[in-house]
Amino acid sequence: MENKQFTEPWYTIDHFTQNGIDVQCPKCGGHAISRGTSTYFLPWIPTNTRLICKECSYAKTSSAFHWSGPVNAYGRRPCGHCGHKWVEARVTLATPPKRAFNSSESRCPKCDKENTVLIQWDIDFFNADPIDPFNGERLWYIEAMKDNTIWAYNLDHVVYLKEYVSSQLRSRDKDAGKYSTLTNLPTWMKSKKNRDAVLKALDRLIRK
Repeated sequence: MENKQFTEPWYTIDHFTQNGIDVQCPKCGGHAISRGTSTYFLPWIPTNTRLICKECSYAKTSSAFHWSGPVNAYGRRPCGHCGHKWVEARVTLATPPKRAFNSSESRCPKCDKENTVLIQWDIDFFNADPIDPFNGERLWYIEAMKDNTIWAYNLDHVVYLKEYVSSQLRSRDKDAGKYSTLTNLPTWMKSKKNRDAVLKALDRLIRK
């Protein structure tokens, strides 16, 4: 049997965000569509966001920055007691805080005294969790596989992943960069020993 060759371009992830992201509705848990834009890939700042559920009346729109998903914050300063550099503060939350705050208490690793550290917030889009990049909602196409999770932004993304995983010959595209979808696939998804299991999981997503 002739080995199958992967011939599709090595798309960056924004290729699969242009026609909407399939997500779970935050109101009813049903199938919803999330859309938006970001001027740059880094920093990723979604604007003109929209979310419409296909199964209930829920709808959300915002012309300015709006985010419902995980966030983190970081800051550092010299210790105000002993001068040690640095006292660091990190905050990670599953959703944005209901009341905004821009400082956090942190103990100095040298003298163990508390310091008030100013922090800056950022959306946690790049944490590898299955969330949509425009509104921060949980994706619709998610499938658990042992200790791992397969996810995709929409059906086109699922089919693209299946085409890659099912191919035995996967020559790297000459234009593929470090942000391409396939470059950032986890090793276990590319592994030959997991091919059958991954393909079955992708087939379940296609039938969803």
